[in-house]
Amino acid sequence: MTDLKRSDPSLHYTVQGAGPAVVLLPGLLSDSASWGPLVPQLANHHHVICPDPRHTGRSQADSSPVTIDTLCADIIALVDRLALPSFSLVGHSFGAILAHHVAERMPERVTHLLCMAAAPSPDTRLAIIFQTLVEVRATAGDDLWLHALFPWLFHREAFAAPDALAAMTEASRAYPYAQSLPAMRAQIATFQTAIDQPTPNPTAVATTAILAEDDALIPAIPAEAAWRARNVPVHRIAQAGHALHWDQPEATAALVLRLLAG
Repeated sequence: MTDLKRSDPSLHYTVQGAGPAVVLLPGLLSDSASWGPLVPQLANHHHVICPDPRHTGRSQADSSPVTIDTLCADIIALVDRLALPSFSLVGHSFGAILAHHVAERMPERVTHLLCMAAAPSPDTRLAIIFQTLVEVRATAGDDLWLHALFPWLFHREAFAAPDALAAMTEASRAYPYAQSLPAMRAQIATFQTAIDQPTPNPTAVATTAILAEDDALIPAIPAEAAWRARNVPVHRIAQAGHALHWDQPEATAALVLRLLAG
């Protein structure tokens, strides 16, 4: 674990494993810890780099505005610091949007672009959902906003046990680097600016979409149609919600490894 000093925060990141480099970019409200179920499996074959984007994890910045260009510059500075001549990008949800922008800026170095639980043209209703979650957190506290968030993320089977929701909430509240409310507001503002502009289409980079069959945030059928309109191949993970790498970690890791090897 180490840090890269940037203009405002120090960008925190972790590095594990050896082999071809792969950079994992987390989704909205998430940091490098969100890749926990995949990293051990990927690190058996790859040099895995997991940054905490601004306003998340140990890269917590102040609440000043951040643009998608700033986030791209952070990732480019990181791969330059690590002297990676080539690398793959795996982005989850908002991380996939960021990955597209990074790949567009340096297509000669990005060998694969894997987009998990994302669509090439984000649904503007997502901004409404996340802004509502911010207001729930601001007015009702952490427990209630987490209870409102989790059903959007996980497959229904994750809630089968009577104490499942309480266990999820307890684990989230115990996390020492949880995103603050001001940071949450700032990151969602960045997300809003990102979905107000077209997502790049870096055609020079081999791109694949990985969707979850039961994703409440990014429904698989319209997302698949949008990807195929860009001539992007699509794979689906069964019995998984938006957090597909938590719902089905083995299947997701196996697919990611196969696609990176291809």
